[in-house]
Amino acid sequence: MKVDSMIASRIMAGFCTIRAKKTLPFILLVMLFAGKISSQDKVINKHFFAPDKIRYNSKSLIINGKEEFIYSGAFHYFRCAPELWSDRFQKMKNAGFNTVETYIPWNRHEIEMPLGVNDISKINLDEFEKWLKMAESYGLYVIVRPGPFICAEYIRGGYPGWLTTKRPRQSKQWMWFRSDDPVYLEWSNHWIKAFSSFVANHQIIYRKPGTGGVILMQVENEFGHVSFPLDAKVSVLENIVQTALSNGIKVPMVACDSPEITNSNSTILKQNIYETSNLYPCNQIAPGIKAYLNFMREKQPDAPLMTTELQGGWFPFVWQPQTFKKDMDFYPEGIGPAQIQNLTLYCIQNGETMLNYYMLVGGTNLDGVESKDMQTSYDYGAPIRENGAVGEKYERVKAIGMMLKEHGTRLIHSKLIPIEIETGSVDVEVTLRQSDDGGRYFFIRNNNTEKTYSAVAKTIDSQNAKSVQFEYDLAPFDSKVLYLPPNVADAQKGEWFPKLSQSKKRLDKIPSGIKLTEISYINDPIPSDWKSVEKGMSLLDLGIYDNRYVYYKASFSLTAADLTDDSGKFLRVTFPDLSAGSLTAGGNGLTDNITVLFNGNKLNSRTNGLPGDFELPKGSLKTGINEFLILYENSGYAKEFIYMEKEAGIVNAQILSSQIDEKLLQNWKFKQIDQRIEPDSLASQIDKNDSSRWDDIILSKIEPSFVKLNKRGIFCTSINMNPDDIAHGKTGLHISQLGDLAWVYLNGHKVGISNSRIVSRTFDLKDQLKSGLNKIIIIADNYDLYEDGGVGIVKLTYPEEWGTLFQKLEYSDVKSSVNQLKGWMPYNSSGSETNEKALLGWYKSDFELPKAKVENSIHWLVRISTQGNGIIYLNGHQIGRYWAKGMQEDFYLPECWLKRGAGQKNSIILQLKLSKDEPLIKSLEIAPYSE
Repeated sequence: MKVDSMIASRIMAGFCTIRAKKTLPFILLVMLFAGKISSQDKVINKHFFAPDKIRYNSKSLIINGKEEFIYSGAFHYFRCAPELWSDRFQKMKNAGFNTVETYIPWNRHEIEMPLGVNDISKINLDEFEKWLKMAESYGLYVIVRPGPFICAEYIRGGYPGWLTTKRPRQSKQWMWFRSDDPVYLEWSNHWIKAFSSFVANHQIIYRKPGTGGVILMQVENEFGHVSFPLDAKVSVLENIVQTALSNGIKVPMVACDSPEITNSNSTILKQNIYETSNLYPCNQIAPGIKAYLNFMREKQPDAPLMTTELQGGWFPFVWQPQTFKKDMDFYPEGIGPAQIQNLTLYCIQNGETMLNYYMLVGGTNLDGVESKDMQTSYDYGAPIRENGAVGEKYERVKAIGMMLKEHGTRLIHSKLIPIEIETGSVDVEVTLRQSDDGGRYFFIRNNNTEKTYSAVAKTIDSQNAKSVQFEYDLAPFDSKVLYLPPNVADAQKGEWFPKLSQSKKRLDKIPSGIKLTEISYINDPIPSDWKSVEKGMSLLDLGIYDNRYVYYKASFSLTAADLTDDSGKFLRVTFPDLSAGSLTAGGNGLTDNITVLFNGNKLNSRTNGLPGDFELPKGSLKTGINEFLILYENSGYAKEFIYMEKEAGIVNAQILSSQIDEKLLQNWKFKQIDQRIEPDSLASQIDKNDSSRWDDIILSKIEPSFVKLNKRGIFCTSINMNPDDIAHGKTGLHISQLGDLAWVYLNGHKVGISNSRIVSRTFDLKDQLKSGLNKIIIIADNYDLYEDGGVGIVKLTYPEEWGTLFQKLEYSDVKSSVNQLKGWMPYNSSGSETNEKALLGWYKSDFELPKAKVENSIHWLVRISTQGNGIIYLNGHQIGRYWAKGMQEDFYLPECWLKRGAGQKNSIILQLKLSKDEPLIKSLEIAPYSE
């Protein structure tokens, strides 16, 4: 990923999905989300429940009466095998960290739908409790972030799939998750109540000094990134905070990038919670961060400066290169070892005393927990890599950790001292902080990412500080700290920090890789247990909340009269046509898709049809029952915004005649206005007026476009209809996406309303269509902060009730067990006749690994290349998802699930979707990481 797109996409907090042609200046983004400071805001004293145990002031967090410099890192228990947790914790301790942070995904701990909001019997926090106790055993403080929304590049941003079914059908919320809808607030409180009650006993106030424990709880996540009215956001935050307080939370609460806290007059919020920042500047660190931190200090003079997410790396989407490259300790441009040191020291020099790297520990999206469009790897380019390896980046944060162990308290009590200092280059800056005891910390940094500087720096103005001069040597984008003890002016008697230790050498002898050439296969057993699906029911309605493959069966009863049409027939299967799971996809995003088997043959997609249209060969249909077997591939659920509420699954099936050509409606007149006039009244005015002077636009994208934030778009076009078109069913107006609230009118009559951009819609116009000219008006409002709204691709086609409708639609929720498959046969890469009759296949290859001299000193990966999408298993454990159109080919093999030594067989199994062509396995290889 290019540096500028990284900055634009996550310069603050989880800005994982901004689509921008240019990078906005950092401070502009800051002001956009931070809001205004009111000089009339009254200071409200913070409410500390156990001030002798934990409280804070403007300088730092105070735990058991001691001022603490919080040095923390994110470590997601759900992205690391439990057997490896201890290794990661030990590496954190060795690097001087005193705190660990994690999100807690609601959907991981309440998989099944409860009976009601008061039923917490389905919530199981055993996995998190095991991790939490281990963190405490290492003496680490813990920061918990239970959401309910967490983003985290996690499926649905942490929300359970079943929660989507609780959205009231008549809700007018453009996005229901995170809103102030009363039903949503009840369910949000359901989770926060249960989590708070559980974690309360782990709070630092109940634990002995030195034994770790929970010191902070974050509520919600990056709320400033959502376009809801201020009073609505305040209501949401007050609900969460009040629920947490009522269920035992007594440690301070924080909320990252949530200016609603300081921009409101809420006493509950001002007393019990403060705002923290998230920083992802890559190598564009100053002066934006300094301005931002000064801004945060002015907003909250009674709280310490904290960065909840200090850039520890970055993640890749499916279509981007992996962050962890083979054969080198590789980091994407702009987030390497020099950057993390420069950024961290810059935050410290500007007064931060609470830092949390996101991520400190890289991980893997095991068991399909990644959000839509995300890679399996969550290595993140973190200091502690996905496979547990460490390199120069780790040594950098370790050196800072050692510095803070020695100087953290002094830095807490240090102040910025204005000085003039000559450095010999405009790229080199020096800032001075002085501690209460007179010790001086000269922060020196090189802003140039390409040049090295070696020179002498000396003070010009000695009024504010004792004169000093010192030699420096700075690599590109390097930064250091020179510490001079009290009453010391001779720089040669000072100390330079951070003190980097010698990086460990790579192993001299790396084992060779293993080419897997002997592959077996078996077709996925066709389910025998089927359940009925009513029209319009999604997978969520059926109780399937993950993103597995699902079989459907559609049955049609045809008469001889149905088969007399010589113009041909085609099958239309309706499912959500949603490509935008990530707003930065730009056409590269993953989409749900289906494969259809009819009479033992895979059908071809229909040219220029809708996504679920398939050609039916002439003569293939018969009188009586015709049965189609359909495999549905769910591409997953997004991590944020309205796309979290995506529905999935087949909702309709029909057999149609191809004698009527569909019409693509691309040319429209467009006007953007404010959202004021009631839509029906507005449509009536437009219908009577001339729109010829409006902008000419072309609708050619699946996603809505043209309407800016909090604006209303009016789209107008005319269609000429003849009686035959209407008589033969050309009356359906199909729109790929509408958003966020939309109203559709034909000839002055309202024909439909949409309150979500996450599903395709087909409106039947038959009651208002007439021969001759017809005027279509679509009014669409946009509430999405980072994405245009409006109208997607529009087609005039068949309505959903036309043609021969399915007699019976069924599905199977039975998953084949990877450990119970039998009947394996040799796989021939040139193809197999057997697979032509199947929709899903399994492919297996066994291998042995040599014993390592030092246990787990060699980390292994599997390298995959195939033209089919699939799910990967190692010895029965799901370790990732492979996308043929993606760029991830290397998948980490957790060493705790590997067997080593002669005669110890390991198995790699791929579950691959079978398309019209063979899912050709180009290559499989087991290879060692080379670090």
